[in-house]
Amino acid sequence: MSLTTLKPEYQAQEKEIQNTIYQHIDRWDDIVFSAGAGAGKTYALVESLKHIVKHHGRRLSEHNQKVICITYTNAATAEIKERLGDSQLIFVSTIHERLWELIKNHQKPLVAIHKGNLAKKIAEMEHDISTNADPKVEPKFRVYRALSQERRAEFEDIISDKLDIYYRLYDSPANKLRDGLTDVGEQFPDILKNVGNFKKIVDTILRLKKYKACIEKIDSDLDGYTEVRYESRFNRDILHRMIISHDTLLEYGQELVSQYDILKKIIIDSFPYILIDEFQDTNTAVVTIMRQLSAYSSKFGHNFLVGYFGDEMQSIYDDGIGHNLPTIHAGLVSVNKFLNRRSHQEVIDTINKIRDDNTDQKSIYSDCTGGSVEFYAYKKDGRAQIDNSEAVLNFANRYVNLWNISQENKLHCLVLTNKLVATLSKFENVHSGFTGTKYYKRFWDRTNTEVLSTDLTKLGTIPRLFFEIMNFQSKISNPRTPLESIIDRTILENASFDELSTCIKKCQELAGESIGGFVESIFNEYDGSQSSIFSQKVDHMFNGSFKSYDNFYKHVFDELFPNIDTEDESVLESVNKHVSDLLSITLEEFGRWYRFIADQQDSEIEFHTYHGVKGLEYENVIVIMENDFGRNRDKFSSFFMHVGNDTVPEEDKGRAEFMNTKNLLYVSCSRAIRNLRVLYLDDITKFDKGIKSIFHEIHCYPDC
Repeated sequence: MSLTTLKPEYQAQEKEIQNTIYQHIDRWDDIVFSAGAGAGKTYALVESLKHIVKHHGRRLSEHNQKVICITYTNAATAEIKERLGDSQLIFVSTIHERLWELIKNHQKPLVAIHKGNLAKKIAEMEHDISTNADPKVEPKFRVYRALSQERRAEFEDIISDKLDIYYRLYDSPANKLRDGLTDVGEQFPDILKNVGNFKKIVDTILRLKKYKACIEKIDSDLDGYTEVRYESRFNRDILHRMIISHDTLLEYGQELVSQYDILKKIIIDSFPYILIDEFQDTNTAVVTIMRQLSAYSSKFGHNFLVGYFGDEMQSIYDDGIGHNLPTIHAGLVSVNKFLNRRSHQEVIDTINKIRDDNTDQKSIYSDCTGGSVEFYAYKKDGRAQIDNSEAVLNFANRYVNLWNISQENKLHCLVLTNKLVATLSKFENVHSGFTGTKYYKRFWDRTNTEVLSTDLTKLGTIPRLFFEIMNFQSKISNPRTPLESIIDRTILENASFDELSTCIKKCQELAGESIGGFVESIFNEYDGSQSSIFSQKVDHMFNGSFKSYDNFYKHVFDELFPNIDTEDESVLESVNKHVSDLLSITLEEFGRWYRFIADQQDSEIEFHTYHGVKGLEYENVIVIMENDFGRNRDKFSSFFMHVGNDTVPEEDKGRAEFMNTKNLLYVSCSRAIRNLRVLYLDDITKFDKGIKSIFHEIHCYPDC
């Protein structure tokens, strides 16, 4: 048994570091606590929260004040709450949840900001439709711009009369859409020559109309337009319905705090302590808010403290603050910790070489040896018929017996690409169904988080939609699921027993081999009435956006294949086939994807992306490396080339990519507690020197 005996001198040092944090808390110093992987950042954060409650809790209670702890994921929230125990003085939540709680009651200024955002987008669309000379924009609106104001008004009128036909035939071949809109074609033949441009014109006009109408309704104080709503389940704004999502919430929050000193004062007086977990992944807007609160408190002599806990070396997301924290929030007092509580010495030695900075970790245990780290290069000679997924499975299976792998002692295999993890986890059709679309081909860099992220706030619009469907399907398939986990509490409170019985029966009758068939069965039972509990549940699940299966299909089509050329019937046919194929994927396969996202895998060998294991730790880890990562064909090869020559790229983009790769390697390898294996799937002969500088020896797989 190892990692059980603490070194007295290091134990004393750890206590001293924690006491230093306490001293800064007691002096109201804004701090940044930096520590490497496995150093006990969560422990330091939780103990700091306990210190605040123990030594300042009475004052907080007397002044009706609370402490805010902001986490990066729901899993981190749950862990901190579990470690803290029951505390009425501490609010632990993700930033989106907490920020909304802070600003949602300030609806008047919030609506003003929303109105300003609508006006800004209206101006942008009017610029596009009238004067934008961008060669990507101008051709789309050229024919419309040639119309007089009177003719534009006539065009808008006729489109308004034909909206039902327009939406019904939106995804039909160009000729069929023209046939359905013969009146438009007769009066405006030039506009309908290019159906793709025609739809861009109409969609822009309709969106303009919705946004302008929304502003008018805001000005008239109409019901439903006197407050902004935040929708946490979908990362998609519906601005004309006063609904915002994650990114817009951060934008509004920053603007609200920046503009209104009274809000700053309310937050500071209500929450004098705000501690932030994983600061390196925190959005710049959040850090900007914290800086503004801190500056305001100093200016007027209010007691207020911000504490950041994290490690900039573990910054692997593009939207995180990373190493820029001191730039955005200057004047922070630094507290550092170089002890490791997680891993055996062999793993620590390896991750220290990866970091290669001033954070040289030491194990806090005296019995810290007994782990193992080995690097393997995959030799494909004579085995070309074996693809990467089979090679990874074979490599992982060799350790099942060696490491006594079981449900209680799992093997966690980290792979770089989404495609490989999807193949190994047996939902490759789901992955290709998403990534093979126009949207993800255009925004290929988003696939890493939008398709396979275990952080639901990062899932893309359509993946999150499918996740909600599978979440519903999973719950109604389990007879032990409580009713309140299926139907929103606000719906339950107003439901009679008979209405609930009818709803349960409808849920039990839902069927479908494929996800499309399941959604179709939902809408077959849906009647759209406010009196139906089942219909209210469906409206809540889909945010009221879909009233039929055709609406649902059109939404998936439009989001995954925006602005396609519907003039080309072969393109349209291909796109419709892709969407139909996606919706034809079995519920069983979508279930495996859902359990991956929900972190509910049930096999002895679990596969993860590098990004998906952030903040976690495992006894046994295999890290799979290869050259390719999205469109980057030399991610790790370039990194090891520079490490081997003790250099970093000179250009800004190259340095940023180098650091991102370094951070990914550090995060992945530092997950291991005892056993770490690395398998490189591509030829390493040109950069083996860099590999040896970190891992020393390179072994062959299969054995040479």
